[in-house]
Amino acid sequence: MLNFIKKNFLLVLILLLGGIPASLNYSGFCIAEGRYLSDEEKIEKVINSNLIPYSEYIFDVNNLKKSNPIERYKNVQEFLEKNPNCCFMDIKQAADAGPPSFWSRIFNTYTNVIVANYHEWFIDKNSNPNPKPKQRLFFIDNCGNRASW
Repeated sequence: MLNFIKKNFLLVLILLLGGIPASLNYSGFCIAEGRYLSDEEKIEKVINSNLIPYSEYIFDVNNLKKSNPIERYKNVQEFLEKNPNCCFMDIKQAADAGPPSFWSRIFNTYTNVIVANYHEWFIDKNSNPNPKPKQRLFFIDNCGNRASW
């Protein structure tokens, strides 16, 4: 065994250095933050980065700039107060994409799905808030970021 390691030192070194991050990724470890994130932390990250930001202006079909009729939430807390039990992790919801493959887990490109059921608030012609139910799926990595594949 020692002879094999001496003869193939470079190969053994590459396998060790590549195997450690790959196994951490596979286990769900967020390397960027140096820890495992809870489901709640991942959900909060998705809400904060995908459901709260919005454009103040939009362009209509004639490419004219006008105010965005969507009234968004101020922060994650307000979003969760107005949409209790809105979000959960459910890999079974990824019917089109299927469950994450061995390789996507190793390379941390797609590891789970967050389902968000919430209300988008539109301001109607009379300036009244008008909620519309919406469901979105977010394919995420171990750190709660949108999947990149």
